[in-house]
Amino acid sequence: MQRGDRKTGPAPAEARQAPDLKMVEIQVLLSMKRTALSSMRTGIAMFSLPLAVLTALIATSRYYDVLRIMVLLVPLLIFCAGLAIVAGLLILRAARTIHLTDLTLRQIATGDERLDRLFGRTL
Repeated sequence: MQRGDRKTGPAPAEARQAPDLKMVEIQVLLSMKRTALSSMRTGIAMFSLPLAVLTALIATSRYYDVLRIMVLLVPLLIFCAGLAIVAGLLILRAARTIHLTDLTLRQIATGDERLDRLFGRTL
């Protein structure tokens, strides 16, 4: 085979088609949903830390006098409450984003046979 035998021209029109705008929008929405799910996972992990600390404090409460260590206990409980609040806000925000994303995906998918088959009843 000689060098001049190769085709180096542009690709056929079928191979160069622009992606369907609906599919691009769906990909963006699904990536937003994936990000919201990871945010929810982070919120759940953050919420478990104050619960673990409080469980350890309750389990070892017979080994210390609460009034003596109040100076250490109050800041620790305030910190745990702050973590729980931030975790709750992350979880609520992620749940809201997931809900709105699902509504938008449902609106895009209605009326399109291909998307109805693709999503089925998952939305």
